[in-house]
Amino acid sequence: AASLAADELELDAAPAATSEASGKGSPGLRQALELAARRNPAVVSALAAIRASEAATRAIGKELLPNLFASLGVSGRAGGTAPTSGAADIPYGSGWLPDVLNWHAALVLQWSLFDATVLARRDAARSREEQARADLATVRTHTTLGVERGYLDLQAASASVPALVEAATAAQANQAQAEARWKGGLGTAIELADAESLLTGAQVELAIGRFAVERARAELARAIGVASPPAGPAGAP
Repeated sequence: AASLAADELELDAAPAATSEASGKGSPGLRQALELAARRNPAVVSALAAIRASEAATRAIGKELLPNLFASLGVSGRAGGTAPTSGAADIPYGSGWLPDVLNWHAALVLQWSLFDATVLARRDAARSREEQARADLATVRTHTTLGVERGYLDLQAASASVPALVEAATAAQANQAQAEARWKGGLGTAIELADAESLLTGAQVELAIGRFAVERARAELARAIGVASPPAGPAGAP
């Protein structure tokens, strides 16, 4: 204690700093993959493309179904011309009043048993549907790789932070000791400058390490498709 110009009678080592746990606040890989399967924009877009292709295929296939038409009409008419049947009766009002009732009813069933154009369009729609499914499989593969890469980068960046915190803490203690020795006349200006340089470097490395954690967390959130990854157990599989 005297050699370090400390006021205490004895000095002892301090416990290691463990305030920043590795992977704290990050989701497990399984949870991240499940979220990405539902929230990733590319996956959502691919699923929507499949649903649109299926709807188009069904719509084209319905063109092969039969069409049923119904028609019903009622009218009143007359005329001043003598009937061609030879009847001498002329309608009331000399044909100027529409008092002769006429009506018609029709039911038409139209069914095209073979339409090459519609069949070709339906086959093309089915091909587009299969292509959309293949695109979904590709998108899911890329999404899974992106989530796994982001998860591993986050774990690696988070694992390095505690060591950087310990290094910064040790450098700060070293700088305090060097300053105390300098004030007590036991140290030199070079020793104090080296301690301050070591402290500055450790603080810079810690800031870079924390930035790497936040960047990896943002990349993981982007791969999942959320604003920020939800908290989860760091060691989850």
